[in-house]
Amino acid sequence: MRFAVCLLILPFLAQAQPQDAAQQLREVVEAVPVKRVHPQYPLNQVNNGREGWVEMSYVIEPDGTVSNAIIEDSSGNKGLEQSAIKAIEQWTFRPATENGQPVQQCESRVRFSFRVENGSDGVTRKFRSQIKQGLNLLEEGKLDEVNAILVDMESREQWNLLEDAWYNMLKATYHEKNNEPLMQYQALHRALFGPESTLPKKVRQGILQKKLQMEIQLNRYADAKSSYERLQALDEDGEVVALFTPYMEKVEARIAGSEIIGLKGHIRDDKPWQHKLSRPAFSVTQVNGQLDKLDVRCKLRRITFSIEPDTVWQVPAKWGQCHVYVYGEADASFTLLELPEELPSDWDVDVPAD
Repeated sequence: MRFAVCLLILPFLAQAQPQDAAQQLREVVEAVPVKRVHPQYPLNQVNNGREGWVEMSYVIEPDGTVSNAIIEDSSGNKGLEQSAIKAIEQWTFRPATENGQPVQQCESRVRFSFRVENGSDGVTRKFRSQIKQGLNLLEEGKLDEVNAILVDMESREQWNLLEDAWYNMLKATYHEKNNEPLMQYQALHRALFGPESTLPKKVRQGILQKKLQMEIQLNRYADAKSSYERLQALDEDGEVVALFTPYMEKVEARIAGSEIIGLKGHIRDDKPWQHKLSRPAFSVTQVNGQLDKLDVRCKLRRITFSIEPDTVWQVPAKWGQCHVYVYGEADASFTLLELPEELPSDWDVDVPAD
């Protein structure tokens, strides 16, 4: 049986103003790959037909090596996660430069897809039956029985990318019925992670519409802008995009406005909670549980902080697009506030050095 590991380098989407972007183009040269090692597909996973995916963030150091690789999300297979980490730590690059000097490149991400060549590209009869049964039970409001089905499905050894997508679609509907929007959003996000060939175009478009709707609802505005761009590429006649355009105009106006934007954070497993910032100033408040540190990864810089609730962090705009990773104990919750450009004079602001 043949197998393959595919990788997708996730693009950096700059949000700088035109004059800032032009300055960056003059001064900054991005890192260039020198050696990429593909992850080893664990033999026991291949033999079981167990497919999956892993998305990672990593830092390219000034000497071209990779450091601080973290698993952002995955299909849940620990063996695939470990293989992905081992591989990416062997990557080397010609480093990024700023004004001719090597610098860190910190907004670097990759997605690995583990696929069994000539393996099953459909779903098993039992899997199909469980999906139909779960959907029927959801209509009847029998959430406990649906949860039992989801647990049983996840325990299966054989699992391909198509089944992973359908499992997450069922899971998203379950969390919607159970009034768990954060879990629903995560499941929708995961349903779209397989290669584009995994699901029909119309199905992907439908999931993306719901995901975009939830990103607006949950104040994940930078993610919403990325989803909107993806939807534009899928919606050939433009009818669906036209429905969302007024909402995206309001999103842009709110980002540029004076209102504080808040969103809930919840650490649920062994991975950090992450958020793509739409503004450079932010704060963490309403903390329940233990939070350990903030890891802020921007295009041109990375910095970590110990978490002090109600402190304001201001990331220099020249650092480019930033992701915030929050580490802490399982089940810790908090609120992240994205703050407007004009802050009250009595607020204490922590600005990292350039």
